[in-house]
Amino acid sequence: MNCALSQVIFGLHEAGLQFGGSVVIQGAGGLGVQAAAVAKDMGAATVIVIDQLPGRLELARGFGADHVINVKEITERKDRVALVRKWTGGVGGDVACDFVGFPQVIPEGIEMLRPGGTYLEIGTISRGAKVDFEPAQLVWGAKKMVGVIMYDAWAIPRALDFLVRNQHRFAFDRLISHKYPLEQINKAFTESEWHNRETTSISRAALVP
Repeated sequence: MNCALSQVIFGLHEAGLQFGGSVVIQGAGGLGVQAAAVAKDMGAATVIVIDQLPGRLELARGFGADHVINVKEITERKDRVALVRKWTGGVGGDVACDFVGFPQVIPEGIEMLRPGGTYLEIGTISRGAKVDFEPAQLVWGAKKMVGVIMYDAWAIPRALDFLVRNQHRFAFDRLISHKYPLEQINKAFTESEWHNRETTSISRAALVP
């Protein structure tokens, strides 16, 4: 509830996602899949999730994703943007979100927005990470960016209410994919997403006393 759920509830609120809107989610980790569920609960008509791991994309469908894009299969940026436009009536998403943590995805996400859309930046928390960026993408598209690192207190009771209402609607039982005893903590980190992004099957790992 804390980091992932309350943060995406607050983030999508700050980005101005509206009932009937469309959202593009870059990254299907713990934040991304819960953002898909929250977007659906907020009334989003179209939720698109992008990742490179088939298992995570399949999990995203269990959390409300209407469409998924595997970047290992749709390798060209222009083709991914074209798919997003196709699924959003030819205009692009109302909101696009970075839950990946690599700034290289940002220009693509902005391109996937409709004119007047909002880009939500949550994933890239590492200081010093940089990317080439064309400001005219924002100007000519009348687009904006919103950065979120934490959340206001009101998000916590809303997260609790969300869980109560949706505990059987979304695949929460599949969110924690691996459990490790405390004495295997080093193994847990080694096998986790942060150390093996290309092939890991872990969505979220938990230490069990």
